Amino acid sequence: MPLAHPQEQLEQRSEDNLTKSSDEKSFTVAPNPAMDKCIISIIGDPSLQHKINILDMNLNTVYSRSLEGASNMELNTHDWPSGLYLIEVIAKDGNRQLEKVQIIH
Repeated sequence: MPLAHPQEQLEQRSEDNLTKSSDEKSFTVAPNPAMDKCIISIIGDPSLQHKINILDMNLNTVYSRSLEGASNMELNTHDWPSGLYLIEVIAKDGNRQLEKVQIIH
């Protein structure tokens, strides 16, 4: 069986409960593109637990963290290779959202 393209893998992985850049955003990322850092801002109730995963374009997890009780998280991207990354935020209710962020140095 041939290997699926990373985008196809991503679509299969997150088919259920996925929101892709719609009007129902659960978070924002700024600045984008980013150089040394970027801020993930949770929209809505910050007391709810969220899981944040950062994936490279091969869908390898390069960073993962749970966030509860805060509405902002600063990511230090200074040591990350330049390129595109996917930020995946998973809410406690299972809803997922993906956003791309570009890191440039």
